[in-house]
Amino acid sequence: MIRGFKAEVTAGLTGRTRKSEAPKIMTSLELQTKAWNLTGDSIRKAMDRR
Repeated sequence: MIRGFKAEVTAGLTGRTRKSEAPKIMTSLELQTKAWNLTGDSIRKAMDRR
């Protein structure tokens, strides 16, 4: 669910921004998605332990 939402947000942001700004935004978004995936994995592991 989170990954689909992130994909939509990324598509919307890159579509609206100017091409010169896109690389900077993409790098920050990539870092955010990496952090989200890490937190999602840790949450899943915690849920599995219960």
